[in-house]
Amino acid sequence: MDIKNKKGIALLTAYFAIFALTIISTAFLSRSISEKKTSEHYAKSTQAFWVAESGIQQTLWELNSNNCNNCQTCGNNQCLAGTITGFGDYDVTIDLTNNTLSSIGSAPSRSSNKLVARTVAVDLAGGASSFFTHALYSNNGIEISNNARIDSFDSSIGLYNVDGNISTNGNIGTNSTSSQIIDIGNNAYVGGDVSTGPGGTVAAGNNATITGSTTDTNDNPLESVIVPSSLTSLASGGAKTVNKKGSWIINSGSYKFDSITLENKVNVTISGDVTLYVTGDLDVGNKVDITITTGASLTYYTDGEFELSNNSAVNNMTKIPANFIIYSTYSGGDGIELENNSEFYGAVYAPDTDISISNNADSYGAFVGNAVDVSNNGAVHYDEALASMTGGGSSSGYSISVWEEL
Repeated sequence: MDIKNKKGIALLTAYFAIFALTIISTAFLSRSISEKKTSEHYAKSTQAFWVAESGIQQTLWELNSNNCNNCQTCGNNQCLAGTITGFGDYDVTIDLTNNTLSSIGSAPSRSSNKLVARTVAVDLAGGASSFFTHALYSNNGIEISNNARIDSFDSSIGLYNVDGNISTNGNIGTNSTSSQIIDIGNNAYVGGDVSTGPGGTVAAGNNATITGSTTDTNDNPLESVIVPSSLTSLASGGAKTVNKKGSWIINSGSYKFDSITLENKVNVTISGDVTLYVTGDLDVGNKVDITITTGASLTYYTDGEFELSNNSAVNNMTKIPANFIIYSTYSGGDGIELENNSEFYGAVYAPDTDISISNNADSYGAFVGNAVDVSNNGAVHYDEALASMTGGGSSSGYSISVWEEL
């Protein structure tokens, strides 16, 4: 074989080798790219799944602890949208007619042209229950003395004691099992049932009246208030003071303050749906008027004391207690005090502190506290419409009964 033929064969062999290596390299590259895409898709899919799960958990918290304040109306249902930074977005459909949630998790985001989405659906058990099923309810004692009066009305019908709108559903109750844990003093009137924890007893003084039954089967532990993260994360407006004879108009929105001081004869106007979070105390002077205008509402979260006295009043223009709700995390003594001719339309949930209503204070709504004291001609007129109000500050209520990925 001559040299030319040998060179030709060697060249041809080299071409074949290069061709084979090219095919092998291309195959490896193609496989590497495919594996990378598969790996990326798996990572996104995993992210999307956990984002969808997070949407379910966030929605449960909204329903049970925040009255679904961050939910939106979507057709016949409600919906909740959110973002978990660095992971993706969730979009939850809330169908409380059928007690179901459907959560779509999107990674890296719902607007990405390379998104991966997964959907989780759950059936709900239980349901949101009202904190305000009694005129008075406590973990410990209830004292009603010296001509105090408890009865009820229904604000969905109209004003208290107008056209016969007065009833005997002003029930009072405690979880305590102690002897004489409910003390109903001389000439006091309870228009409703009285109940204690197992073995607890009721003491009734001279001429005391209880129109309903007396039982000892309560077991309804009161959960502490959880302030929504949407409020705790707000920048504080500091210590707010309104000087004597001054005024303060609060428009729709959520606000945070270190404390609030309202000096004598101050007028506060709530215009729109307002949520206040006060980490300290509310200090109210004489003849202060807090007016909640028609169509407005005030939800008041506090870590401090709330005292309303000396002819001061919280006035709902429509006189609907549901338009003013207080949720207190305060754990010291006497965190809520209404006294000295004050007038109050609202409801209070303060499970870790005591509530005092005294000295001709006239209250329309409901009160839940560690202990509750109504004395010296104080009165509580329970609004039966509050029994249908849900949410606001604990973690009980809806739970998951069935889970599946769609």
